[in-house]
Formats: sequence, C-alpha cells, structure tokens
Amino acid sequence: MKKSAQDIEIEKLKKQVEKLKKAKESLQRDKRNLKGRLSTAQSKNAKYRSALKKRETECWIGQGDIRMHDESIGRHHYSSLMVALSVAFYARLSVGSRQIVEIFNILNEFMGNVFGKVPAYTTIGYWTQELGLSVYKESCSLFKDKRYALMVDESMMIGSEKLLLTLAIPAINAGSAITEEDVTIVDISIAKSWNGTSIKNVLEKVADKIGHKPEYVISDNGKHSN
Repeated sequence: MKKSAQDIEIEKLKKQVEKLKKAKESLQRDKRNLKGRLSTAQSKNAKYRSALKKRETECWIGQGDIRMHDESIGRHHYSSLMVALSVAFYARLSVGSRQIVEIFNILNEFMGNVFGKVPAYTTIGYWTQELGLSVYKESCSLFKDKRYALMVDESMMIGSEKLLLTLAIPAINAGSAITEEDVTIVDISIAKSWNGTSIKNVLEKVADKIGHKPEYVISDNGKHSN
C-alpha cells in the first residue's frame, strides 16, 4: 500500500526527532565531561594559587626554608619563630611590647597573614622576662673556659634590704674602655646588710658556678667591700 504524503512527512519528522534526541544526549555527555574537566581545572588552580602564595611569602622572607607557622612550643600556643622574633624585636629595636604587636599586624597585612594570630603585648612582655631570667641563670657558663674578672658593688635598696650586684668581664685587656657588651651579670644577691665576709661568700659562690677563680676583683672600695 502506497504511503500517503502525510505518512511520509510524519516518518521524516520522527527520524528528525530521534536525531535531535541523540544530539541532546551527546550534548549532555559533553556537558558532564566539561563539568568534570572544569572541576579538575579549578582544583588545580586552587593548588597553584596556594603554591604561588607560599612562594611569594618565601620571597618576602628571603629564605625558602623558613616556615611562618612553625611547630608550637610545648604547652604554648605560638611557634618558636614567633617567640624568637618577638624577643629579638624587643632586644634589638628597643621597642615596647605594644609596638611589637603592631609590627606583626603590619607584616600580616602586607604578607598575607603569614604569622597568623598575633600574641597580646602582655604575652610578649612575659617572653622577654623569661629570656632575661634564662640568660641570667646561664651567665656563669660563658666564662668556664675563659679568664675573667669580677666587679662587685652594692646597688639599690629593695625595701629594707640592699642588693649586691656582681658582674663579670673578660680579664684580658683589649686596650680600650669596658663597654656594656663586655659586661655580664653573674649574680644578684639581697641581704639586710653587707660586709666583707658576706661579699666574699658571694664571690666564692660565683667562682664555684663558673668553675675557676677570677683573675682579680674590682670594687669601689666602699666601707662594706673591704
């Protein structure tokens, strides 16, 4: 039976519909593939950005092996690098704890928050005090294998007691006046009064800590130091 023109047209339309369905399915597969490739590209881009940011930070610091977020010191919230820098700023720049906080805030602002959380100024003050105490406790070890001399003098009053300060200096004359860098505090003692015997005991205690006697002792020849 010969098909009518209408039937032929319907069949053509059906074939076109099938082609369109297949084209649609193909486009959907391509869309899914493109989404997958886009997701992969975005993930790689994020990694590259992170690596670039890290590299930029390293370039700012000047040393690629420095880690801004170094491991925290035991029982502390901040890294050893943060503590070391805080104390170095305090000792070398002659600035206060509040100024050090602002220094870290500025560095974080211009360097992508590389230092993270900045400690309070009271915390930095505590670190500097701890460092001073540590330096004092270890001061005698600096002269174990060196010739040295001692300087002793009654210092300030603390309440009703008097402070006796003992300083160590190299015994070898360098041909120039003694500077602050030559002087090390090796003992701080407090008593209600001082005399020749009690001062001698302090000097002997210092010599025992160092491991050998001083070459000589310097004093102002006060009435209690003879």
